[in-house]
Amino acid sequence: MGDRRYYAAPKGLLRPDEIPEGWGLLEFDGRSVTVSVPAAVQQADKRSEVAVLASVLRRLEISTAVFIRQDAVIYDDNPSSSGG
Repeated sequence: MGDRRYYAAPKGLLRPDEIPEGWGLLEFDGRSVTVSVPAAVQQADKRSEVAVLASVLRRLEISTAVFIRQDAVIYDDNPSSSGG
């Protein structure tokens, strides 16, 4: 997504000659990220990319709602069962 496309990988995993033309390579060495191969500016379809992001956000909201749980509170409205 965006005007530049990058692969991100641990340092040494990918060789620069393995990266497709126009794409860049970001390498992580455990402490920092470096641009090993700069990416060229590409024509981006902003409308489609925003639609994909909106879809992802919508799905995340739905999937996280499944994990929200409210503990049941049990009320005993029967005074005769209070043990007294």
